[in-house]
Amino acid sequence: MPPEMIAERRYYLEENPGSPVIVLQVFHPDQTEDDYPRCIFRLLTEGRVQEAEDSSVDSIGCIATALIMAGTNIAGLNEAVYHNKLRWEGSSADGDIGLPTIENSPLTKESYAEAERWALREKVRAGGNR
Repeated sequence: MPPEMIAERRYYLEENPGSPVIVLQVFHPDQTEDDYPRCIFRLLTEGRVQEAEDSSVDSIGCIATALIMAGTNIAGLNEAVYHNKLRWEGSSADGDIGLPTIENSPLTKESYAEAERWALREKVRAGGNR
């Protein structure tokens, strides 16, 4: 039996609030015996379905991580595809997707910053080997 959807948010372009271009769906965490909870989120974008799954030590962590992953994907689409024109019912400003991303979530921002530093060091090192 597929998990139950527990939350949904619709994103639209600022000039067309009646027609969503992205729908985010988050599903109830599922936990098999002797395993960590898993949480699925789905992005429906212009006829395509992208589904991803994450896990955490408990169902709250699982949902939080799913929202971070979804937020990161939606923020990227907002910038690269929709030119920061995505809105949702509670939008307050340009670029506001109403979700955490890996860059700004307390759960992931330190790891993200360390990965950025590592990538920069690797880039400098590769440039020095020419």
